[in-house]
Amino acid sequence: MVLLQQMLVLMILMAVGFYCERVGYLNKETSAKCSAIIVNVANPASILYSSMAEDRIPVSKLKTVLIIVLIMYTSLILFAEVIIRVLRISGLERGLYRNMTVFNNLMFMGIPIVSALYGQGAVLYIILFVLPFNVLIYTYGTIMIHSDERFSLAASLKRACNIGMLACIGSLLIYFLRIPVPELIKSPLSYLAAMISPLSMMLIGASFSRAGLGDFFADKKLFAFSVLKLFCFPLAALLILKQFISDPVLLGVCLVMFSTPAASMTAMLAEEQGVTSPTPARGVAVTTILSVATIPLLSMLVL
Repeated sequence: MVLLQQMLVLMILMAVGFYCERVGYLNKETSAKCSAIIVNVANPASILYSSMAEDRIPVSKLKTVLIIVLIMYTSLILFAEVIIRVLRISGLERGLYRNMTVFNNLMFMGIPIVSALYGQGAVLYIILFVLPFNVLIYTYGTIMIHSDERFSLAASLKRACNIGMLACIGSLLIYFLRIPVPELIKSPLSYLAAMISPLSMMLIGASFSRAGLGDFFADKKLFAFSVLKLFCFPLAALLILKQFISDPVLLGVCLVMFSTPAASMTAMLAEEQGVTSPTPARGVAVTTILSVATIPLLSMLVL
């Protein structure tokens, strides 16, 4: 029920974006500017705000969670290489598929689902998944978008040094050093962070209108990718983790973290970087829709 409700919210927001594109409130140029706001303003604010939670994970469990986080992102990066070879992805699309594989919708889908199933205390675990997500999307994610170009260390480092990366460094310092932040700073950051989910899903909906609904569901490679990402990889990973994790709450959090759809930030980042391919927006939309079936199925098979 929680998942279905969250999916309906996503669908409504995408429908609003679809409508805005059709009536002219949004177009390709305004969508690009909105994407830039999300990538360079709203998401950095969200990164900083997410590190300001007063509660902390118990030290006894911190090491276990950090190991799982490291395993998760390492395995996802490796799995991305498998996917682009199995599906024979080429050119610019290789980097886009890598990003869609590695980055999941942890914030907008992960937090509500985990909170409803396991309580607010379990949301603390997600923070430790989100922190490396934010670091990677502004480094690995940005570099992968340009992976079809001739490699240049200087260019890669320049792309990785951005406002998002600065926000990641700040959030790590705030979280682990427990730096106090006044409410005067927290409040504006929370408002800016709240922009991400509605605006990004509206932009995905607008891309539906520009590309045509039929095109979203005619891409066989994208559907094959969705099955591998949403079902095959999470199932294998969770069956392995189940042998080592006895805490049902932590295992349930891992289920949500591994099986959520592609993050909308993958589409926003690609558009902000000037990529014209519709693949990221299609990937977010298709994986979001299919996750309604795959997440409950995985929970029955693994938990």
